Amino acid sequence: METREGELKKIGQVRLENAGNFSARVQFKSSADGVNWKVTEHSDDILAPDTKTINLEDARYNVQDGDHVIMDVVVLWGEETIASEEFIYEQRNPNTAAYHIRGTPNKPILEYEGMLQEAIIQ
Repeated sequence: METREGELKKIGQVRLENAGNFSARVQFKSSADGVNWKVTEHSDDILAPDTKTINLEDARYNVQDGDHVIMDVVVLWGEETIASEEFIYEQRNPNTAAYHIRGTPNKPILEYEGMLQEAIIQ
């Protein structure tokens, strides 16, 4: 994905609504330069039907202020699904990238729903 940093939206959190027939975990691909990527630790299980907001400040993700981030959903006993949107993480930013996942473990469908402004989860 080739995008100049100035064009990327800034976020502080990601929200996933799980409407699939599975349990999902969220992890992130993060990069200081948008070229060299690492995969973070994953969230706790998000069971369907449930919605979880994840604050990228959480130490388990080790995402630094200014890093590029892409959400990666791991469906337990199924397929991994990587979001097509790339963002810049900004500490304490109230913007939340909202996603919805549905389908089956072997065919999950991840959809970007847009940007929300939510209270920052501590």
